[in-house]
Amino acid sequence: MAYDTPKLGNSGPVGAGEYIVQQGDCLESIAFAVGLPWRTIWDDPRNASVKHARRSANILLPGDRLYIPQITLKTVNRPTDHNHLFVRKNLMSKLRLCIKRVGEPRRNEAYTLEIDGKLFRGKTDANGCIEVAIPPDAKGGTLTVGERRWHQQVIPIELGGMDPVTEIFGVQKRLRSLGFDCQPTGELDDLTSAAVASFQQAEDLSPTGDLDQQTIEKLKSRYGS
Repeated sequence: MAYDTPKLGNSGPVGAGEYIVQQGDCLESIAFAVGLPWRTIWDDPRNASVKHARRSANILLPGDRLYIPQITLKTVNRPTDHNHLFVRKNLMSKLRLCIKRVGEPRRNEAYTLEIDGKLFRGKTDANGCIEVAIPPDAKGGTLTVGERRWHQQVIPIELGGMDPVTEIFGVQKRLRSLGFDCQPTGELDDLTSAAVASFQQAEDLSPTGDLDQQTIEKLKSRYGS
């Protein structure tokens, strides 16, 4: 289902559940910790206000409150004189990253991704993207793209650290991730306005430095969420 992006500063923490979202949380990591599929939490009617405000299950705001449904036991009839294998599904999350340099995708480039001490190696695809399966509670690491040292990009990866695009912090972190000079202060300061204007100019928008709805939509589209 497609949603419009809420207006900037239109939310703040929402929800009334017993679980208080912390920095670094995403719905998949929360669900993994309590032993539930993430959709069971996301689709609980009591979490409707969070779902409506956040749109994306994996971009929550610290301070949001979620209801955690009780685990329902499943009964399966099997003969007692045999061994049976039961597999819990959906234990891994999908991490997808797209890498650009000076606006151009880094296509078919060797990469090394370190996540919580585990290494992944391969090549970016034709769009400069990589996709790997990681544990839902992974915290972060480092992505290195390129084989020759002087041509490498070394990118720190912080999982669960992105705030919603409706928050100033979320705008600032997206701008910085896209290569614009911006510090996450939570204030719409001069440096942030200059970064917004540079982003607008790069996207053929009027470089006003103001965070209008069109700019927020474009920023969300360019970042990917």
